[in-house]
Amino acid sequence: MKNSFWKTVFWFTFFMTAWMTFFKSMEGGGFSLDSLLHGFFSGACSGLFYGLIIKYTPVYSFKNLRLTLDPGELSVKEGGASHLMDRKLVNGKLAVTTGRLLFRLQKYGKDAQQLSFDLDQMENIRAVKSWLLLKNEIHFDYPAGTTQKFAVDDPQLWVQEIENQRGHSGHAQPIHS
Repeated sequence: MKNSFWKTVFWFTFFMTAWMTFFKSMEGGGFSLDSLLHGFFSGACSGLFYGLIIKYTPVYSFKNLRLTLDPGELSVKEGGASHLMDRKLVNGKLAVTTGRLLFRLQKYGKDAQQLSFDLDQMENIRAVKSWLLLKNEIHFDYPAGTTQKFAVDDPQLWVQEIENQRGHSGHAQPIHS
């Protein structure tokens, strides 16, 4: 279980506890021990059920997605990711190679698209918080004035690996993610 999973469950539980306490206190005409206990119990139960649903809901598997590498190109870091494309979030496999950042879209069929971003053309690479809570996205500016956005686990490691590979095309040793 990833650390970001537990952070998500915690923040959801915290939010639901605050909301339920507020709702119950407004319903009862003010804050009381009853409204606090009701809010805490309801929020804790909501967080627990949310965590169980998220944990046991089937998640797409990026491990079966195959990347197309150029001759002599090595994959340095790979992992599951979501990419914001045309105001839609698509799942897939993200990889840092010795010269590019690759994203293979998960599609059920033979027409799965692979996007390629030259590492040396990427600018302002950064880890960003999503929804002001979790730092789980990487953003970078690419030519033509576009900002590319990916949701990943441990975005600081992704940013570090991208920075390590910039300008070192073909000289990296593959690592396992």
